[in-house]
Amino acid sequence: MTKKLAIVLFTFLVSNLYSQVKNFYGGVGVRHNDLFSQIDDVDGNNFWVDLDVNYDYKKPFIDKEGKFDFSLRFNDANHWMWSLKEAQLTHLWKNSELSYGRVLLNWVEIDKVWGLGKVNNLQNFDFFRPGQEGLAGIKYKYRFSQQFEAEVFGSMVYVPQLNPALAIDRKNGTITSKSPWSQPPASEVSSGGTTYDIKYTVSIPSLSDVAFKPSIGFNLKYTPVKDIHFTGYVLRKPENSLSNTVKAKLSSSSDVDVEVNTQLFDHTVFGGQLRADFGDHWKGYISYLTSIPETKPEDLTSITFNFGFGITTEKYQEDYVGAGIRYNAEDFNAHLGYLARISDFERKSLLDTIPRWSQAINLNFDYNFMSKYFAQFDLKYDTLTFDRLYSLSLGWQPLKNFRVNVGADIIGTPQFGDGFWVNYRRNDSYFTELKYVF
Repeated sequence: MTKKLAIVLFTFLVSNLYSQVKNFYGGVGVRHNDLFSQIDDVDGNNFWVDLDVNYDYKKPFIDKEGKFDFSLRFNDANHWMWSLKEAQLTHLWKNSELSYGRVLLNWVEIDKVWGLGKVNNLQNFDFFRPGQEGLAGIKYKYRFSQQFEAEVFGSMVYVPQLNPALAIDRKNGTITSKSPWSQPPASEVSSGGTTYDIKYTVSIPSLSDVAFKPSIGFNLKYTPVKDIHFTGYVLRKPENSLSNTVKAKLSSSSDVDVEVNTQLFDHTVFGGQLRADFGDHWKGYISYLTSIPETKPEDLTSITFNFGFGITTEKYQEDYVGAGIRYNAEDFNAHLGYLARISDFERKSLLDTIPRWSQAINLNFDYNFMSKYFAQFDLKYDTLTFDRLYSLSLGWQPLKNFRVNVGADIIGTPQFGDGFWVNYRRNDSYFTELKYVF
């Protein structure tokens, strides 16, 4: 009797351990973005369908963990976007960890909060919630003592950022948008009262030139006293997006022929962070990040053949400092943060990428009441360019697996502003969403 009881108890214990450490969850949602018929009709921003799948795995007694985080979106412009944010397996030992796959590097807080996309890539389904995508490679962490800890990341393979995308029609020589967050180039140009069609020829690097790009990085953590952490990091990797050069000339058919040459460049990212933990719920941080570009495409500013011209992308060093404080509890999370770009920026080319933020503050919170009522709010305000992002969502979960959300995502900019967000002013939404969660 005692032996049978022991077997039953052991089976019950193992089954409970297995169920507790194997976590599969996600959701399927349909969102309509024109609740009050007051927003502009932008292709890709009227409605979409989302799928999110998350799988966390930890097997007891074997010291192995795994993470899988995948998202898919289909919008009213018949465009599919997908993102593999994490897909990693981790082996755990007494003083070390080895992770491999698609790995997130949580080395600096401001890269995640503000969507800078310098350390990790961005998901970029929409710019309100840019999200992060990990890097393909191997990460090894070793704890020398209670005070010192080091991480090394390395990879010979690079998976570039995929979203948002442009559609290239090689036959007709056109480039169009597949997302409300991508900016297609002009399809025609007027000069002297005459309108010319623009025909594009796009040269894209081979898969091997993009994929077989090495990355190497190092992060050192020092904890002089409990709950005070200093980190310093350096990372050499490809940039998260491609760079272009453009050559244009008037063709014999009275069209403008434009050659677009696309290349992938490396950059070096380094910086440091101070983090302090105050009890079980409060955390504060001060972060510094610098991104130094490797080089820039060749200078094409002096092309004179056949009324031609050239445009190239300027490459700028970007320096940021930021600070913030977080409160994390079971049902309530909040964040108050500040970011300052301390490097100079002057747009010299139409192809230059404008920094998203210059001197900005962020207030964010989400509240979960009885696992039935939900509220989320996020405000970002740039005190230099006067760009504003407002995001509010209210949710109700009447049944275990069904949730209803209503809310608004609003972009505010000066009418003739020169910041990053002025080109996306039409991407507002007053939305309703029905979601099945599991």
